[in-house]
Amino acid sequence: MSGATASTVDGSRTELKKTDDSRARKKGHWQAQCSPVPLPALGTQRIIQGNGTNVGSVVSLQCPARHKLVGKDLTCVMGSSSTQWVGQSYCQPLSFYEDYGFRVAVLASIISSGIILLLSVAFITCCLLDCIKEDTKKTFESREADAGQQE
Repeated sequence: MSGATASTVDGSRTELKKTDDSRARKKGHWQAQCSPVPLPALGTQRIIQGNGTNVGSVVSLQCPARHKLVGKDLTCVMGSSSTQWVGQSYCQPLSFYEDYGFRVAVLASIISSGIILLLSVAFITCCLLDCIKEDTKKTFESREADAGQQE
């Protein structure tokens, strides 16, 4: 009922399945499918488009923490005589320097945000103190002027 062609390089194969469409059954149409993508050693697969085996299906890989994605999404395409998965992706652990650099950048960002907040509070405090001094000075001068007029 189904023919299969295997490739030793990528493990893809062609399966021909009859579609469920009533018109296709009457005409005897077959639909080409790729073999299911094997589960990755690291990360999780997510089907972006299609059902995961039909021609045109797109499968992406999501990497766990402290890993980066290398490569592109896998796409099931029809070749000259069989279907195959095009593209390759895998999760690679971050090097010490990439992970360390990211942590240093986050820490520097937090510290600079703290400094900005501290300077903003100091500026607002200075402005308020200056306003209070100015207000006190005006109040004192107005009292002296009132006292001078009463005499």
